Amino acid sequence: MTALIDGSWDGEQGLQRAEALSTAYLEHWERNHGVLLLRNQAADRGDKAFLSIRKHALEPLILKLAELIKQSQQQGRVSADLHPFLAASALVSILEKLSAYAQTLRNFNAGRDDLVRTCARIICTTVTGR
Repeated sequence: MTALIDGSWDGEQGLQRAEALSTAYLEHWERNHGVLLLRNQAADRGDKAFLSIRKHALEPLILKLAELIKQSQQQGRVSADLHPFLAASALVSILEKLSAYAQTLRNFNAGRDDLVRTCARIICTTVTGR
């Protein structure tokens, strides 16, 4: 999934990359919902093995997004007071939580496409400042 982040995030390409990432993340959750939900619940309860598993799974994505945020900060497009690792962690948390509860979101008139577009826009804005 981290390969989807590689490349230009300028202009429309950034939003397309963010949409591809959001779609891939949601599809991953759709395929593995039960296992991922159990992993997260165990990690949230403090189980060290599941905390390690979750960290190992999410850290590469967080680090890639954090690097993009740093680059955008260096270019003056993203505020310097935004902590890159924390912002990237928040983005992945959004993907995790919304993907985990995608079915429930339908109760709020939010479909799959809405989920992908909204996550993509949040990711693109945070990463590029645009």
